[in-house]
Amino acid sequence: MRLTDNVAIITGASQGLGLGIARRLAREGARLVICARSADRGQAALQELLGLGAEARFLAVDLADPVSTSALVHFTLGEFGRIDILVNNAQTMKPWVPSASEEVDEHLRVMMATGLGASLRLMREVMPSMRSRHWGRIVNVGSLNARQGAKYSLAYNVTKAAIEALTRTAAAEWGRFGISVNTILPAGMSPATEAYIAANPNMANFPHFPMKRTGDPEEDIGGAVLGLVSAHTGYITGQSIFVDGGVFLRMMRQSHEMFAPQS
Repeated sequence: MRLTDNVAIITGASQGLGLGIARRLAREGARLVICARSADRGQAALQELLGLGAEARFLAVDLADPVSTSALVHFTLGEFGRIDILVNNAQTMKPWVPSASEEVDEHLRVMMATGLGASLRLMREVMPSMRSRHWGRIVNVGSLNARQGAKYSLAYNVTKAAIEALTRTAAAEWGRFGISVNTILPAGMSPATEAYIAANPNMANFPHFPMKRTGDPEEDIGGAVLGLVSAHTGYITGQSIFVDGGVFLRMMRQSHEMFAPQS
């Protein structure tokens, strides 16, 4: 029970990676406040966490709304009196479109508001509670897509790249307050991944992944987050950590082989 008495906010925790992270932290004794847009999915996730024996709460939140994000922090402080851990996982998604499309403007507005904007506001709001005890752990969720410049996802890529910059800047400023800030770049099972496999059964064993599987939300992705928020890793800050089973390394190798001189 490595997180006994620690209070954690996890955004976007009604399904997928967010729920996996919540399960893992719950098993280690953390007291949780999870949030999502969907009240139905959020309540279902809450019941699952309560079934694990967790002390948990759920709040429906519109992360694009500063009033709503502020209410999440005040709710957590009202319920538990402190905030030790923040995991910024939530991100509104939009359909992939070519970068030259006019739709990109609106997609960028929405994604920056719910991704970068919400992450910044929540970090700013939880910081006083962490600073008062000279202890805090913040984990933001980035993306492999942003690193590799995936096609047709400009708004998403830009938002996730900006979140990495936010992480580094906050880490540089807040380290003196005992607050660590890191980003994970995960490859894990999610509703989107499940839908992709259903449409492409030949990809079910992830042939392009070195480990021939994608990450388990609780054991692999949640495990990495657990490591970063524990009492033993406060000296790790400002880092972008790939939690992808080596997928990005393979992408880099393929790119190198494509442009390597031919003997």
